[in-house]
Amino acid sequence: GDRGKEIQDYLKDKENYKFIILDDDKFDIENIYPDNFIYVNRKYGLSISDKNKALKIILKKEGIEDE
Repeated sequence: GDRGKEIQDYLKDKENYKFIILDDDKFDIENIYPDNFIYVNRKYGLSISDKNKALKIILKKEGIEDE
């Protein structure tokens, strides 16, 4: 199915829900959640760069400036 839509449906009843999506497919998620999505290369898996992007998103959502 459309995973982006499924995520939207799941989150619609949640208030102030903070999240990050890590996935190796982006076609059905990236456009819906561009500020919450990190594409993970399926060949190499989660990289240090991906981890740093995730941390940056978390800090931003928590109102903490990235150092």
